Amino acid sequence: MAAQTLGVELFAIVEQDMSPCEPERPLPIAVRTRTFLRSCGA
Repeated sequence: MAAQTLGVELFAIVEQDMSPCEPERPLPIAVRTRTFLRSCGA
C-alpha cells in the first residue's frame, strides 16, 4: 500500500451525511465502514 511506504502514522476522518435519520442508524454503518477500512491495510 502506497501510504505505508511513507513511514509516518496517518489517520483519516470519514463522514457520511445521513440527516435526517434516526439516531441509532449511523453507528452500525460506521462500525461496518471502520471494519472494512481496517481490512484494507495495516
